Amino acid sequence: MTRHGPSGRTNQNSRRTLTAWGVSFLIGSTLLLLLAAGPVAATPWTGPEPTPSNLLFYLHNSSAGVPVGSVQYLDVVDTVSDSRAPWTNTGAVSLAPHYDSVQFVAAPALTSPLALNGSVNATVYLNQSGSSPTGGTITVTVNAVAANGAVTLLGTGPTTPTQGIGPGGSVPTLVFLPGPDLHATVPAGSSLEVNVTIAGNTAEHYGIWWGLVGGTYYVSSVSVPSSSYLTVPKVAVLNGAGQPVTVLPTSVANTTVTVQGVVADPLGAYDFENFTVDFSVVSSTGALVVAARSMSPVPTLAPPGAPNGTYEISFNYSALPAGSYRFTVNATDDTNHNLAGQNTLPAYYGRNAFSAASVSVGLPPVPVGLTVVDDHNISLGGAVVDATTAGTVVTSGRTNGSGGVTFDLASGTQYTFAVDWQGIPVGSFPETVTNATTLFVLHANVVYPTFDIEAANGQPLPYPLITVIHPNGTAYPLIVGSVSGTFSLAQVPVGTYTLTVIYADSQVVFAQPVGVDGDGPFVVVAAHVFALSVRATSAGGGGLSNVFLTVVNATTGSTIASGLTSGNGTLTFLVPAGTYTVTGTWAETYDLTPLEQTVTATAVVTGLTSTTLDFTLAYPSIFRTMLFDLSLVVVVLLAAIAGLATLWLRARRRGGPPPAGGAALPAWKEEAGPAKPVMAPPPSEDRAPPSGS
Repeated sequence: MTRHGPSGRTNQNSRRTLTAWGVSFLIGSTLLLLLAAGPVAATPWTGPEPTPSNLLFYLHNSSAGVPVGSVQYLDVVDTVSDSRAPWTNTGAVSLAPHYDSVQFVAAPALTSPLALNGSVNATVYLNQSGSSPTGGTITVTVNAVAANGAVTLLGTGPTTPTQGIGPGGSVPTLVFLPGPDLHATVPAGSSLEVNVTIAGNTAEHYGIWWGLVGGTYYVSSVSVPSSSYLTVPKVAVLNGAGQPVTVLPTSVANTTVTVQGVVADPLGAYDFENFTVDFSVVSSTGALVVAARSMSPVPTLAPPGAPNGTYEISFNYSALPAGSYRFTVNATDDTNHNLAGQNTLPAYYGRNAFSAASVSVGLPPVPVGLTVVDDHNISLGGAVVDATTAGTVVTSGRTNGSGGVTFDLASGTQYTFAVDWQGIPVGSFPETVTNATTLFVLHANVVYPTFDIEAANGQPLPYPLITVIHPNGTAYPLIVGSVSGTFSLAQVPVGTYTLTVIYADSQVVFAQPVGVDGDGPFVVVAAHVFALSVRATSAGGGGLSNVFLTVVNATTGSTIASGLTSGNGTLTFLVPAGTYTVTGTWAETYDLTPLEQTVTATAVVTGLTSTTLDFTLAYPSIFRTMLFDLSLVVVVLLAAIAGLATLWLRARRRGGPPPAGGAALPAWKEEAGPAKPVMAPPPSEDRAPPSGS
């Protein structure tokens, strides 16, 4: 797709839109004349599928209101221009100072899904009064409105400056408004809502114009990119009991069947009934066996003229030789909602839509064995399996304990085997059935996921309480995670699981969707759970170990965590954001006296948080109980030993050295009583006698 700059794109699209309006107006006027003259002799589209064109919606107003679900809307968009009923000669102007906004919905609501696949653009007549605009913006927003009135935003387009409206005055200007780029499907029963909002200057008055105003048509429109117009979503061949079949016998007793086809126009353009809905039969080689025959609407299912319709025909197949066939239903859409490239006057070429049911006639059914396993190749007992061909479920079954189920199906036919597990589709498997007994193994999207519950810093949350909502809407019983914050589910379908996590008496994760497409692990982050680090210090500033800490939620008063500080005096808790009272208790014996101190601090946790508890009575470790007492005993012993040694040394010094030839007498013998003569020792035999004797 070629892209242009804003200015060039506006001018170019304006010229294109004016041309398209002219063609659309001519088409609408001509169609009115042709309808007045009688039914249109139309030719269905033949050849390759036309290139899908953007849908052109026109802005209208309704005095009576148009129901979309349970809501009445006065402003609507429709695929019919202002020159055609019921919008002929209608129109309005929305006027407001500074801020003006209009909301238009597609009326009626979509009757089948509508796929959007590109940029939504609007071309709207706008004006402003007052001074020349100097600021402000115009925006196109697209929503999906459900039948109950719930609104889902699909996208908001880029802003357009209000200067594009032009100078002040009461004459509107045609302005191209780029809208959002959308790639989404609006479900059946919902409606498409287009909003045009002007947020301008406070001094200005703005107007949004559409339809017939003051005798002039202001054709304001919205171009919506879509490729799903008319569809034939279902074709079924019904036996005499009204049950869908794909195998038909050739017995005389059962030669007539009812062929039904559902035709759906998501836009409710009310125009596919301008052409006949046809039934035909094609052989397995593509040869036309039964030429087109007109089908009739089923009044009890959908009246003629409805945006959706069921058509049927009775068909006697007894003339068909044994073989495989495609019973085809063909419908053609009128081109009221297509652009000029698919219109050729005076004949109207519609968009062809068709679908078919594969049928085996006069051939014995083929036993088809199916085994359903999960992604670990473990069998799934109790899985529901539907056998579908051409959009019609022809048979269903439930697997046995070994994951097996058997169907009798038509040979030479392609089927789609759809598997449901725990109420969730877990696989769609196209397979062609041959003439011989066939066995298929269907690997369903059934897994064994593990989930990790983590704090904002990536640290696991120990023992979280988890509530899990299954994709089918049911809730598991309360699950308690492990110390590492993990838990697992076994043999569950791929899909979206909704988790709510409670940790430390607080809801830290609420209804968080987790897309499960395998075994994981799938990380669930409690973004508002943070680390609270607490440090206990002694009087000297060092870390104080074995301090008992408690963390109390200041709002609820509940204790959410506790523990003892480590050797460096710290302990870290994971807590939800909030205000907490942190209390530390220390107790020891100092100098034979038991001491105890409690310190409290308030911590406001909004992220990684640290707090300190200072215990002023806790002296450095040298003065603490055991080491201090041991040191005191050692000092006393050393002092005693030193004293005894001193006394002994003094005694030796006072007595002097002992006399020669004899031992010194004890000091007490020397000092007690008056002095006595000392007797000479007797002579020794080996000593010489005294001289002179």
